[in-house]
Amino acid sequence: MDDILTEEGQKQAVDWLEFTLWKMERGEFKRPITLTAPVREPKLATVPMAIPHSGARKAVIVTDLLPEDAALKAMIDRFTAVFPYECDVINIEDLPFMGGCLSCFSCAATGKCVYKDGFDDFLQDKD
Repeated sequence: MDDILTEEGQKQAVDWLEFTLWKMERGEFKRPITLTAPVREPKLATVPMAIPHSGARKAVIVTDLLPEDAALKAMIDRFTAVFPYECDVINIEDLPFMGGCLSCFSCAATGKCVYKDGFDDFLQDKD
């Protein structure tokens, strides 16, 4: 992404746009043919017999689980049942995000996200 900050990168971006507009004017862009897959009902996975969890370590599962996503819920349940350590499941749908990661790495330097939504504090306070 840093290339757009250089003259050469900016020239390449302008050249690409001009080429794209030229192709569009000539009608040379065609929509790709998309094949539709047959609709299939998802099969829910069965949860195997749970194994005892060791207290030596802990895992965190971060998900964007929606109430209607039964397949993802089943997958998480199955994983937590057979994973040998305790798991905390964090559903980011329940958190007040101000936006997606900008890849600015501010958090790496300061330990704080540029967004002031409290998510960085939440992650640091999580045991």
